[in-house]
Amino acid sequence: MMTPARSSPEPRSRIPDLLLAFLLVAPAMGCAATSQVACALIDEPQGEIERCARVTADGTWRVSPEVLARLHFDRDGLAGVVVDGFAYVRRDGRALGVATMDNGPDYFSEGLVRFRQGAHLGYADRRLKVVIPAQYDGALPFHHGRASVCIGCRTVRVGEHSEYQGGRNLCLDHRGARHPLAECASH
Repeated sequence: MMTPARSSPEPRSRIPDLLLAFLLVAPAMGCAATSQVACALIDEPQGEIERCARVTADGTWRVSPEVLARLHFDRDGLAGVVVDGFAYVRRDGRALGVATMDNGPDYFSEGLVRFRQGAHLGYADRRLKVVIPAQYDGALPFHHGRASVCIGCRTVRVGEHSEYQGGRNLCLDHRGARHPLAECASH
């Protein structure tokens, strides 16, 4: 014969308590939902600007209105800054970290720029909208509608420049669709 289970008070979830503890302790640990970061302006040799931008919940940066007023935007409405590496900033303050090319922010090639997300590279358009997600360990600029990318490759220094070595090479079009490697090699 089975004995009935004893009824006990409903166990209280600890999630609200843990969340409250995190929200109280995180700012003191530097883990706030949005944290301030320093940056430098590419066209002004004044050094680092404290609290220039904040990191948003989705990992992008928002540059402060005070700093935006000091930037020189190009005809596409973009300006370059240094925030944990080079980045482009839109007039509304949204910034996107991009690859480094010739000691500056990567250049747009065929309307796309290589952007960084963690250790990976992808491609974004002139509105800084992601076109090809950051999933590659190496990526070259577009040329004649194709770009060479690699997975599992590593960056190797060759003189004053770097190149990608090893891994699996792929050939992409502007939408991220894969094509035969020969289509990238022939350009």
